[in-house]
Amino acid sequence: MIENKSKQKIFNKVIIIINIIYLIIIAVLLLKIKVSAAVSLNNTAYVYIGDNHIINMYNALEKHDDNIFIVADEKADYDWFAKTGSEELYKLREKNNEVYSSWIYIINLGINDLHNINNYVNLYTELANEAKVYYMLINPTDDSAIKNKDVESFNEELLSVSSNILYIDTYDYLTKVSNYNINKDGSYDNETYTKLYKFSMMSIAVQEFIKDNDNRYSAAFYLFNYR
Repeated sequence: MIENKSKQKIFNKVIIIINIIYLIIIAVLLLKIKVSAAVSLNNTAYVYIGDNHIINMYNALEKHDDNIFIVADEKADYDWFAKTGSEELYKLREKNNEVYSSWIYIINLGINDLHNINNYVNLYTELANEAKVYYMLINPTDDSAIKNKDVESFNEELLSVSSNILYIDTYDYLTKVSNYNINKDGSYDNETYTKLYKFSMMSIAVQEFIKDNDNRYSAAFYLFNYR
């Protein structure tokens, strides 16, 4: 009986040691994933392009990483980007190309000129030749001059563009999954802007994971930090 108890104690100690080793291995793997994610994260620049909603979203964030940029104007539309925004984007890349090995554009244009749909289609197709492009769908509005059904039609047409362009469906996210608050001036409140930022980054993380397995650590990192 004593011998059996002694064997049981030894067995229990062995199990404990094995569990400790297992936990150490898991901790090392998690650390490796986080370090790899940070490296991948730091090598990519994310540029949000748009109007006052992008400006307000950026300003609503309590903090953002150094590789998050905006190219925006209060009344941004296609003409603004063609004449001014594209030049700002070019200068931004020229200044930071040695710092970042890859670029992702998150574009949220169109609410100020829904009639320019064909120009936007051509623009996004062209931009996809120089960076990975994500189109953030136009979001719901309570502007009496703009009907949400027209916004939906614009979004649907852009969804039919070449597969070189990826999408972030913030419209459905706000109207079907989450909720949103619009101020009297037509802007969202800070809570809504923060949701849009986090959702857009999570969407990119998921799609990067699916499209490019080399970015799987970056995707995991974003999902953990922006959930």
